[in-house]
Amino acid sequence: MAEAMYTAINMDIQETQERHVKHNTFLVWHGIIIWARSFTANLSSCPFLVMDSMLQSLTLSLHVKVLLCRDQPKYLTK
Repeated sequence: MAEAMYTAINMDIQETQERHVKHNTFLVWHGIIIWARSFTANLSSCPFLVMDSMLQSLTLSLHVKVLLCRDQPKYLTK
């Protein structure tokens, strides 16, 4: 995950904009609930992420799973 975050922070502006358009298009076509499920499913593929709790969105009344990376400092810093 640290590598993905590093890549995202350091990618060029054109790629950033292309990815933004791609993800925004997905969101517009599928809605926030499908996006949230897809997002949490992708994150949960990391073996060190643990489903910890549920949050309720005030604006959408949507429950979002909070993913925490515990006791894995090598994945938090690189």
